[in-house]
Amino acid sequence: MDRARAGRVERLLAAVAALIRRDADLLARLESIDSGEPVSQARTDIAGSARYFECCAGLADKIHGETLPQASGTFACTRREPFGVVAHFTPWNAPLTQLTRRVWWRATRWCQALRADPADLGVPGAAGGRGRAARGPRR
Repeated sequence: MDRARAGRVERLLAAVAALIRRDADLLARLESIDSGEPVSQARTDIAGSARYFECCAGLADKIHGETLPQASGTFACTRREPFGVVAHFTPWNAPLTQLTRRVWWRATRWCQALRADPADLGVPGAAGGRGRAARGPRR
């Protein structure tokens, strides 16, 4: 990935994290209603989801698909193989956190992911709107 594209990915993922943090109270209340977990635990989960995106933003310009130097006498190689399209099935408990665990690292490589209609996703659907808001209008 060239530096300009990596920079765009980094900014997009950092913006998603910022929007999740901005709306953390609302998302925590929705997560609590959706999954039945206490709001205090949902707040922790939502903060974790934002951290996943922040971590990913920091990795966007560091993942190049190259083999790292190895100690003498060891073997390592990089296998370049596309993931293809990935489908995500989100459990009922802590759905936003579970979805971000599966999606954030794929976003650094622009991998495609399928998910259900946002209306069927509860809180993850609400959070998915943060990604669209961070991206801005399509060109």
